[in-house]
Amino acid sequence: MEQENIYDIIGLVLSGTANEYEKELLKSWLEESPDNIRTYRSLEQAWKNSRLELSYSHEEEQYQKVISRIQSPAKSRRTGSKNFLRIAASVSLLFLCGWIVYMVKNSSNEVKPVEREAYIIKSTPAGSKLKFILPDSTVVWLNAESTLKYNHNYGVDHRKVELTGEAYFEVVKDKVREFVVSSSGFRTTALGTAFNIRAFQEKVNISLVEGKVRIDQYRKDSVDNPVSQMFLFPGEQASWHQGRNILEKKEFNPMKVTAWKDNILYFEDTDFHDVIERLESWYGVKFNVINPPKKYELLFSGKFHDKSLRHILEAMSFSNKISYKIHNDTLITVESKP
Repeated sequence: MEQENIYDIIGLVLSGTANEYEKELLKSWLEESPDNIRTYRSLEQAWKNSRLELSYSHEEEQYQKVISRIQSPAKSRRTGSKNFLRIAASVSLLFLCGWIVYMVKNSSNEVKPVEREAYIIKSTPAGSKLKFILPDSTVVWLNAESTLKYNHNYGVDHRKVELTGEAYFEVVKDKVREFVVSSSGFRTTALGTAFNIRAFQEKVNISLVEGKVRIDQYRKDSVDNPVSQMFLFPGEQASWHQGRNILEKKEFNPMKVTAWKDNILYFEDTDFHDVIERLESWYGVKFNVINPPKKYELLFSGKFHDKSLRHILEAMSFSNKISYKIHNDTLITVESKP
């Protein structure tokens, strides 16, 4: 992608006017290199700082100087005024332009390097899982449709990560630096342990396999003072649901919670609707359900290690009153029989 075009797209994303296609283009560009991530973070910070009262005189001239340095530090390039006007048409880059002018004017027309937090992001789409090792040798299994984020200083002065979705952690012991996972308003802290976190907006489950963890729950508008705190010991699970908004402790079946990291699908009296949701995420498909049963009317149990979707659907149709039809690689119809 040409550099001129990516700045248009960044402007649309930061101003909240980008469509899904433009968001995907930006995501692909960010995945190309850490330098792209650092550039985007700098522009994002500029957008956040755009509330300053700035002088907008000679915007185009200064903008071109700065963008040339961003695009090619060793080689200056000129960009026509037509491209500038097209970029500046987006509200976000209009503010960005003003901020850059402000920085340029206050540094004798020299853009000085600014320290920015560079984040490393690991993501998994539906139908895939990922195992990787953090810089401190902590092992992470990331389930489908999940994201883990940490900055480049991880393991140096802290061990903090941010999770959306589900992950299993085998944490290396460190008596100085706690291992902290932030997820959906919760902060899970451990020194050295093994635990599973499944955290989506409406539901959070934190399950401890080994060691000991502390869980702090925060309000969305504050991360300074926890509204509740809980300690977990092996075999205990902290559970929260948006509807009840209460953090509860209970025992759990480790196989049921952690089997996914070993590529095992495990169901134990699992509701039909939950089974369908898991299969969609696991295999990256969509189900069309005809005559769906009522909640908890149809339960399913089974353990499947590296089995095909057809194999599981056959087992479900044999033990329960359902039929299925695979239309293509991504669409399946399931019908519940009376």
